[in-house]
Amino acid sequence: MTIGNPQGSDFTKMLFKHDFKDILCSVSTTSDNDAMRDICSKRIVSYDGNAFTDQDGRKWKYAVPIKVSRLTQQDL
Repeated sequence: MTIGNPQGSDFTKMLFKHDFKDILCSVSTTSDNDAMRDICSKRIVSYDGNAFTDQDGRKWKYAVPIKVSRLTQQDL
C-alpha cells in the first residue's frame, strides 16, 4: 500500500482508515521521536481522532508502527 508518504503516528492513523486492526506500535505521550527512542511497545486497537488506545485501554497521543523480527546469531 502506498498512499502518499505518511510516517510515524500519521502512518498508524492511515492504517486504521484502511481497516487494519491491532497494530503493534511504540507509543508516547510526547512525540513520535520519543516513542522510537523509548521503545514502549503496545498493541494499538483503535484511534478516535484524538488518541490511540492500546489493548489495556490506555490512551496515547503518539503511536509509531514497528516491525518485530527474531534476532539470530547470523545478525551479530
